[in-house]
Amino acid sequence: MSITTSALLFGMCLAQIATALWPVFPTNGENSRDTTTNPREPDSNFQTAGTTEVCSCLEEISHLEKQLRLSHGRLESFQHRMDELSAELYNMQNGMRALRNGLRPALGQSQDISFSARVGTNRPYLKDVDTVIFDDIIINNAGAYDPYTGKFTSPAIGVYHFSATILSGYNTTIETMFVVNGAEMGRLYSGSFNNRGSGTNSILVNLKQGDEVSINLFYGNGDYVHGQWSTFSGYAVSLFG
Repeated sequence: MSITTSALLFGMCLAQIATALWPVFPTNGENSRDTTTNPREPDSNFQTAGTTEVCSCLEEISHLEKQLRLSHGRLESFQHRMDELSAELYNMQNGMRALRNGLRPALGQSQDISFSARVGTNRPYLKDVDTVIFDDIIINNAGAYDPYTGKFTSPAIGVYHFSATILSGYNTTIETMFVVNGAEMGRLYSGSFNNRGSGTNSILVNLKQGDEVSINLFYGNGDYVHGQWSTFSGYAVSLFG
């Protein structure tokens, strides 16, 4: 309850007390008359104050003041807690900002997430959706490409570019594809009549940390990849910090 409400109640109580006592004390002779002529006739302007019950306004006001102090104390406690939470949030925001700023140099250095590899020896007898293993490393900055599995694993979220060139065997054809997390993202056709034929393609993809990219046989369409001439490369175009 507000202080204004308490003051209003207090004023009402004073007015009630004054109304009860006012007829006993007329002022400046107003409304007075000689009562000696008929002492038994009651004067309508006079009342006995003893018959008027005085309200317990003071007790109510005291009770309201206690409630007001209690509410005020709770508000102060709540405000103090809000100030503490605001300070904690501010510190967390500063910490996150500092963490991002600290990571940017590292991300800038690892902006050189790049690799290039080629097939060291001929890969015959491929089947179904076998992964083409490019086991001869040319560069492998950040170590994201695995020459044993033929898969590139994204070390950070960002945009990546990949390209591949596949040379077929003599007088044969082979179809391969870019695979990202098991899903086809692009195809390559390689082959020639009475000769070897090469196919080249590239993709640009968004990757999350841990996503995998590889070159796989396109559902058994061919079975021979020529070594040395077949390559697989990729790099991070931009990283999201």
